Amino acid sequence: MHGSRLDAGVFRELARGTIPNRHVFLDSPQPGPSPYYVICNSVPKAGTYLLVELVRALGGHVDLGYHTYTSSISKLNPDGSLDYGRALPAPLWASALRSGYFCASHTEYCPYLEQYLLGRPEHKMLFIVRDPRDIVVSWVDFVYHSASYPKMRKWNAYLRAAGSAAHPDDASRITSTRPDRVP
Repeated sequence: MHGSRLDAGVFRELARGTIPNRHVFLDSPQPGPSPYYVICNSVPKAGTYLLVELVRALGGHVDLGYHTYTSSISKLNPDGSLDYGRALPAPLWASALRSGYFCASHTEYCPYLEQYLLGRPEHKMLFIVRDPRDIVVSWVDFVYHSASYPKMRKWNAYLRAAGSAAHPDDASRITSTRPDRVP
């Protein structure tokens, strides 16, 4: 297995349950009563947390406490930081999801993963698409004003400081994201 690139045979084994994956999500809370699990998927800053809050408000699901990505999972810590220590391809963590849970996700398209998820009757995925201009504003606000951004990784604190030195106000930060302005 390399990254998220798994062949159809591995997906069949995951579907049959012959590859052990019960311990992918450690210290999981008790699942909700729903007969489905939900993946709230989007590109970063497109509204993933809006989807998460909507699923939470509907009831029946419990947040798994992990954020899922194409080739990894991250445990959400109580202080808002993410533990980035676990590389795991999407098919493996997806096969470990159980009914009654939901999770935030930034997972890229993969035809094998799509077919695998379509074959699971307990699977529900919400995907949100947002105006790219809104994504830019949301990203700038997140990077420069969010309390959680510098906690996620130590590197983020450095990036915020370096970006603030080069772009001291929101107008210059937003302008710096224009494709014709990026070196």
